[in-house]
Amino acid sequence: MKTWLCRSLLQRVFDAVCAKRGHVQGIASCDKSIMLMLVITGQGAHMYANLFRDALAMIVDSGSAPPVETGILGDLAMDSNPLQLSFRDVYQAIVKRLDKDETCLFLYLLLLKNREFKIYVLSRTDPESLMVPLLRIVYEAVERKTSYSLLYILLTILLILSQDDVYNENSQKVAISPPAWFTERIIRSVTLGGLAVLVLVRAVQANMSRHKDVYFHTTSLAILANMSSTIVGMPGVVAQRLINLYESVAKKYQRLAKRMADAGEEESPTLASDAATDTHSHHGDHEHHDTGDLDAEMSICSDVLALLLEIINSVLTHTLKSNPQLLYTLLHRRDMFTQFRMHGRFGELVENIDTVIGHFHARLVEADLKTPSSDDILRLIDTTAKRWTPARLKVFADVKFQYEEETEYQRFFVPYVWSLIYQHSLIFWSPNRAQLLCEIDPDFPVADFTVPL
Repeated sequence: MKTWLCRSLLQRVFDAVCAKRGHVQGIASCDKSIMLMLVITGQGAHMYANLFRDALAMIVDSGSAPPVETGILGDLAMDSNPLQLSFRDVYQAIVKRLDKDETCLFLYLLLLKNREFKIYVLSRTDPESLMVPLLRIVYEAVERKTSYSLLYILLTILLILSQDDVYNENSQKVAISPPAWFTERIIRSVTLGGLAVLVLVRAVQANMSRHKDVYFHTTSLAILANMSSTIVGMPGVVAQRLINLYESVAKKYQRLAKRMADAGEEESPTLASDAATDTHSHHGDHEHHDTGDLDAEMSICSDVLALLLEIINSVLTHTLKSNPQLLYTLLHRRDMFTQFRMHGRFGELVENIDTVIGHFHARLVEADLKTPSSDDILRLIDTTAKRWTPARLKVFADVKFQYEEETEYQRFFVPYVWSLIYQHSLIFWSPNRAQLLCEIDPDFPVADFTVPL
């Protein structure tokens, strides 16, 4: 009986989501139905069963599933037969409403919980229909035009999609017209994968300089790492932005290392006198706190730098011959890598990059080109790359990241969903009496979920 109720409610919700009605009525019904879906599937934690989530995971595509029995036999078999929906209709309904927080949450939930729907999305031949709107929202988030919580969901969706190598390969092959919303620089042509790299690199740069949110840049770099082994035909602007990001992080790392060295030299080798005043004691506590913050920042910067070196290594290992623009940029900025040749953590990663730079630079010297143009150098790179053998490089394990939902997902999910309901339901609730949100997390500020970056 419970299974039947879950199926029936989900069927009605999806009917409303996919219904083709009048503009105003259809939009209102779709939004409210999605929020209802989020409320009923977002409850519970790892120790509680959620039958609605289970039913959501069992939905299959009506376009590929065998027909369901109708009549009495169909009613009797309803508990055992999975709910059948048109994934095509669901997908199209989602793509049309991606500018809404609730729709992005809905897409996240389907990709995470329903394997059949995830396979359907990954196997579509038009990845740009979903990726371009997602990238646009991420791009605009850097300009403080969307909520911070939505950005988390968007990056998680992109991470889930990037876990599939075939999907990544397809995105590299799809040539798209430069979108009008990408106003930072004029680009004449770009692939879908190239656009993703541009947007994610820009997001990491903004986060490193302003917000310093670890999840933000770690997830963005994880997406780039998942894509790295399939990147081909990287345009010059994309290669420049990627190496620019590496350069800015490397310089920050060197500044932090110098500050830590200076702080170490300034520390007194003798113990403080027992007669030290309280003022001196408080001053020492403050310095210790500053040192702790510096250590944390240094650790984060080190992780980001290592990830960027692994991403560059992955491209060179798997698709060097298909990325002459990246080789051109590396040759142009080769001095940025020499500083880490003897570094304990980065040395091995830099060694591969040094090997590539040294090989192509030697061919460039041998050619003895007189005042060569960029086209001359690219032609030489292309010719040299044809004779390149990957055996010259050290083999590292592929850098791959998988998304796993937190066991206490409701601590983020439930307050976020109810904050959307609070905003859009046209029903007044006093925020001071939001007992449900307080029970989930007494210190949770509802306003933070809708405040722009």
